[in-house]
Amino acid sequence: MNNKLQSGLLAVLTVAVLVLYYLHFSNRAINKTNDSAETRTTSYDEGLEDEADGLFDELSDSTMSKIANASGAMKIVFVNADSIITQYNYYKKLRTNMEAKAMRSERELEVEGRKLEQEYADAQKKAANMSQEQLAFTEQTLMKKQQNVMMLRESLAQELAEEEAKLDKQLREKVQSYFKRLSKLEGYDYVMSYHNGSNVIYGAARHDITSRVIADLNAEYAKEQKKK
Repeated sequence: MNNKLQSGLLAVLTVAVLVLYYLHFSNRAINKTNDSAETRTTSYDEGLEDEADGLFDELSDSTMSKIANASGAMKIVFVNADSIITQYNYYKKLRTNMEAKAMRSERELEVEGRKLEQEYADAQKKAANMSQEQLAFTEQTLMKKQQNVMMLRESLAQELAEEEAKLDKQLREKVQSYFKRLSKLEGYDYVMSYHNGSNVIYGAARHDITSRVIADLNAEYAKEQKKK
């Protein structure tokens, strides 16, 4: 048997073990909610503060100054963005769906990785009795399958990212549409938001409409669900 080819196959087997180790741990990157909400890595996984930044645009210092100077003639209210994110049932549904999809993707990737790991193990046991042609064919086959697993991982990650972007857009549009209707109904000039790290330090409780917003959004969502 050709020692060079056998060494080549063993090198591929070594790489395979490393790849499987990599897949086993790094595929968590495509699972946006694996372990806990604090360890997630996408906008659904980056924490409530990032969600709040996405849904409620931060006002510049100059704009804040103008609002303060003209506040006597304006109707200004504010909401706690973090509370809306955590209590809005529509968001909870989106989050749950994304978690489930990410877990399915991880399981699919893990199954394929285990299959490849077993094939490498089997090939390693049989390598000593293989001919040069068999070694070359086995090496090429395993390398191709290894590439396929990596491509699957990339495909699943891209699919999750696209789905996340789509759902994020839907959530943003739904919330913004509500605030436009609410502002028109109540005559609000500004609906401000605050969350941890925002530039709203204090607001009188009488101007806080968070509870109403959450109730309205959940009521609208409940009606939408009944129509389905």
